[in-house]
Amino acid sequence: MHYYKFNISDWALHTAHLSLVEEAIYFRLINFYYDSEKPIPVDLTSTVRKLRMRDSLQEVCDIINEFFCETENGFTHKRCDELLKEYRKTNKKNKLNGAKGGRPSKTKDSEITQVKPTGLIKETHVKPKDNPNYELLTKNQELITINQSNSEQSNKSDTRAKEIFEFWCETMNKKRSAFSPKRKKVIEARLKDGYPIDEIKTAITNCSNTPHNMGRNENNKEYNDIELICRSSEKLEQFRDNAGVTNEPYQQSNQSYADRVHEQAESALKAMEQGDPRDDAGDFLDVF
Repeated sequence: MHYYKFNISDWALHTAHLSLVEEAIYFRLINFYYDSEKPIPVDLTSTVRKLRMRDSLQEVCDIINEFFCETENGFTHKRCDELLKEYRKTNKKNKLNGAKGGRPSKTKDSEITQVKPTGLIKETHVKPKDNPNYELLTKNQELITINQSNSEQSNKSDTRAKEIFEFWCETMNKKRSAFSPKRKKVIEARLKDGYPIDEIKTAITNCSNTPHNMGRNENNKEYNDIELICRSSEKLEQFRDNAGVTNEPYQQSNQSYADRVHEQAESALKAMEQGDPRDDAGDFLDVF
């Protein structure tokens, strides 16, 4: 797949918290995903080398952990998989049409062109009866009612979103944080999806009880912004269902993916010194 639609506003919303290097890495990984039409391999060694990101291995791991899901087939990305599914469906349809000799022929109804106007009025104006403004006033009244209804719904949505934001500020001790348009947008999006306020609050609470998200990680960086928690339905459900996590101190012995890759590299070097002709040993030495 060598072409896909790029939504600038969505990209800006989801990557606003990234540094310039992290955003560039994320963009390269997305392009690689579409170009290969399959998940990113769990062993990132070859991918990192192909994308010329060997000097930013830690940033690569951060982006993978935040935006991708690890499966037995590799690191998957929900949005990419949806677009690839649509692309394959369209491609299959085009192949079937090609086998039949091209696109389906037009029906007779589709061949009928627009009737050429004569410029003559078929009906005369009907003289209004009784109060000539009655109908107009009725339509204006309906318009006012609709506008009032929309305004009430908007105010209700603002109130619910504000309640969730204030709960997040209190839970995460972010009392000086601003209720920015980006934060408001993702909260309202999850409310529009049908998630109750209590479930969103549960997701916030569970996030606050997760050591990794509260900064107890190898980067000493917090991943607990309300924009992250409500970024998508999948993210919200992930935090919502992550119940029972205790706020235990971060254990330095827990290896990150980067640490595991370094261990594999050392193992490959040792194997080469012992004369083990493994194909992947040279790849590890090239990366490090």
